[in-house]
Formats: sequence, C-alpha cells, structure tokens
Amino acid sequence: MRRWKAWEQECKTTEYRFTH
Repeated sequence: MRRWKAWEQECKTTEYRFTH
C-alpha cells in the first residue's frame, strides 16, 4: 500500500502540471 500512496502523489502532480 506504500507504493499506492506514492503513485497517487505522482498522479496528482502530473494532473496539476497537465491542468496548468
């Protein structure tokens, strides 16, 4: 489950970059 947290954080960062 630790990998999931890291993946979620990366996904959020990517989404932020993509949205902005």
